[in-house]
Amino acid sequence: MKDKIFAEFISKILKDCKNKDHIKQIFAKNISTSVAEFILYLYFMDREYKPVKLGGYAKFNVDSISSKFDRTEMIEMGLLVDNNLFCKVISVAWSNEDDVYATTMTVEILTSENYNLKIVEKNISTIELTPIDMKDIPYFNKEHIKNIEKIKECHQNSE
Repeated sequence: MKDKIFAEFISKILKDCKNKDHIKQIFAKNISTSVAEFILYLYFMDREYKPVKLGGYAKFNVDSISSKFDRTEMIEMGLLVDNNLFCKVISVAWSNEDDVYATTMTVEILTSENYNLKIVEKNISTIELTPIDMKDIPYFNKEHIKNIEKIKECHQNSE
């Protein structure tokens, strides 16, 4: 099904090209399913895609990973907002390249364990990531840091 959709997509783009059949064959034989999906995703997006930057921060929907954590703690720590987790993009998965259009990125997800920052490394589909500024992560906000200390103190006193 995906191959058929991608073939139709290529045909539409190349409709007046005399070599479109050859080009479609080249695409069919040389592009992985994940790259074809990424191209289709970009084509059908209703907004301009903003690539993530290696070393930059991003957010993604928590439902796109299967990690378990205490949601209340993550919200209190400023690490889960509007069902989005935050991460730092550290590399292109399975490659040493700096390709911002790679289909999978390795990220350091900012999580919490016992009200302490914990980094969890995972590979995530690039299309799941939305670039953000570090200042957009409540955990790094000075006022929020003061609240975290109070929250930690309360939890230590309740144990």
